[in-house]
Amino acid sequence: EEAVAVAVAVAAPEPSEDDVDGDPVSGDDDEDPIADVVSAAAPPVDDGYLGKIDIEADLAPTTSTAAPVEKSITGIVITNNSYRPIKPMERILEAYSSAKGRTEHGEGVFAETIGENGVGLKQGCAVLTDLSFVMMRDGTKISMGIIAAGLQSREGVRLPSFEFESEASNEEALRREMIHVFGVKYRDTVGECVKAYGNGSPSVGIARLVRHFRVLMQADGWGDEERVFRVVLHGIKKNSKAADDDDDDD
Repeated sequence: EEAVAVAVAVAAPEPSEDDVDGDPVSGDDDEDPIADVVSAAAPPVDDGYLGKIDIEADLAPTTSTAAPVEKSITGIVITNNSYRPIKPMERILEAYSSAKGRTEHGEGVFAETIGENGVGLKQGCAVLTDLSFVMMRDGTKISMGIIAAGLQSREGVRLPSFEFESEASNEEALRREMIHVFGVKYRDTVGECVKAYGNGSPSVGIARLVRHFRVLMQADGWGDEERVFRVVLHGIKKNSKAADDDDDDD
């Protein structure tokens, strides 16, 4: 249920002009929230756009074909497309601003992003895991943000984001750029997050991140979409209440 809540936060459709004050939209309480998200993601004009959302396991690379599939799953990946332009990554991960819809969040189409990719995304990721990667592709331009417990301190919240100069279609250039950013420039901070994603190996962590962007560019899939948003939830936390219930049953 918590994973579904994050999916809804990530793929939440744009509100109508009547709902820009943030008030909840009336509707049938018995309706399926995921079905509501998918159906409402379609634009008001029928121009062939189809809203999509996908939730799948995040598989770690393995050298043994005999290893159980369960051992190679390290988290959950949630992906959706977007009809309208998505806010810049640094705005999506902004920690404290409550200026939704105001000019600092952009004019025009950006001004109507009430509740989209905002607090729900950050809180949902923090509840489910200590390490999440937020990825976005707009055409060939790509960016990524990191939500990690290990980056936080008493001095304040840190939610770093990166806009890569390399295009998503140039994997080798992207890999080299990530090596510089995460292996040299920010090795002791966000580099540790990438290393953790690689199970202790920075190169493996980078290879996994590059692979995600490759998927977002693949033809006959997400590559056919103009704008794509992906969240990688790494190392899902075990529900403490469920664990306590299991102990009581023993």
